[in-house]
Amino acid sequence: MHAPYSQDFGEVGQENFGKFRFQFAKTLLPIVSGACPLKLLEVGCGFGEFARILDNLNLNFSVFLADVDFKKVRYVRQLGFSACNLNLNGVLPFKDASFEGVIMLEVIEHIPNAEGVITEVSRILRKGGFLLLSVPNTGHYAHRIKYLLYGSVFQDSDHYRFFNKRQLEKLLTDNNFAVENFIASGYIPLLNRLRSYRGRTPEYFTVPRVFQSILGNNFFVLARNRSATRASQS
Repeated sequence: MHAPYSQDFGEVGQENFGKFRFQFAKTLLPIVSGACPLKLLEVGCGFGEFARILDNLNLNFSVFLADVDFKKVRYVRQLGFSACNLNLNGVLPFKDASFEGVIMLEVIEHIPNAEGVITEVSRILRKGGFLLLSVPNTGHYAHRIKYLLYGSVFQDSDHYRFFNKRQLEKLLTDNNFAVENFIASGYIPLLNRLRSYRGRTPEYFTVPRVFQSILGNNFFVLARNRSATRASQS
């Protein structure tokens, strides 16, 4: 067990265990059986919030953390995690078939070469290993309106790549992933404005599949690696 929830973040930033993406991502985690823990990699680990949530769930995972931010890597190491700094626009510093699972929550939209990093994830995953990722849906009706009004979906943002449902599914299937579960989160704008005005946490719900493309603000996907890397074939 690693360090518990804390607010001692100093110069790094602020922990936030209440991010709605954590709640949705938890629902897609596969059930683990057997005595040996699954070796996972979380890319874009932030302050280690989701890794500590996994700790508390006792799901028999062994999690290695990675982030582009040196300060965050140093921070999660102080919590007791093994962690490293990554350049996500190049080759990942891991051997073929090194992990049984990779977690990437709100990451690939920040990477210019998103195709390259998903290809690398396929390489470092064992055959049958899982990828759990989330990404904003640029097909959400609010983003469509913004695009019509302003010509841009995310203004003043560090988002380099944009995905709707079809594009995200294609990205995964083109890189030898089979989508096992696909859900979308949604919200009621007026309700969340009222909740915010009253100092309460916004509420999100699971969007019915038929409306995911237009009403889902974020997608959450569990996909299985179909590739047989050199390491897994030996």
